[in-house]
Amino acid sequence: MVHVPECVARHWPLPHRADGAFTGFYANVITPEVALEQGSSVVWFTFPNAWHDIGRFHRADGAFTGFYANVITPVDLSDDVWHTTDLYLDVWLAPGREAQLLDEEEFDEAVGRGLIDADTATRAREEAAHLLEAAKNGQWPPQVVREWTLERALAAKAG
Repeated sequence: MVHVPECVARHWPLPHRADGAFTGFYANVITPEVALEQGSSVVWFTFPNAWHDIGRFHRADGAFTGFYANVITPVDLSDDVWHTTDLYLDVWLAPGREAQLLDEEEFDEAVGRGLIDADTATRAREEAAHLLEAAKNGQWPPQVVREWTLERALAAKAG
C-alpha cells in the first residue's frame, strides 16, 4: 500500500487464474477502445469519508486509458479490513472525452429490489451527479490522482 496525502492508493495488477486466463473484466464496453485487458494495472485511490473511489486504468503495455469511479459507501478501514458497499453507479472518464455515467440500469434494478434504501440511493445519485459536473468543469479527478501515475505508484511500491 502506498500512502499519499488525504487518500490511500494501491496498485492492483488484475487477477488471473493459474492457467493465465484473465479473471477481471474488460472495460471496452465503455468505449470503442480497450480500457483493460489481460495484464492490465489499476492504481486505486480511496479517500476518507468519500462516497466514491477512483481507479487509474492502464492497458497491459502501461498506456493510460482513463479514470474510473465506483460510487460506494464511505470506506471503513478498521483493523486493516476494508468495509464498504458498491452502489452500482460508476463514472468513466477517458482522455479527451466527456465523463460518462455507467450502470444506471443495474442501480435502478437494485433500488427496485430493495437492495439500496431510498436515502442511500439519493446520496448515490447525488455523488454521481457531483462527479460528472466536477469532471465537466475540470475539477475531477483531484490533482493527487492525476499526479500519482502508474509509474510513480510502481516506484513507490518498489521502495
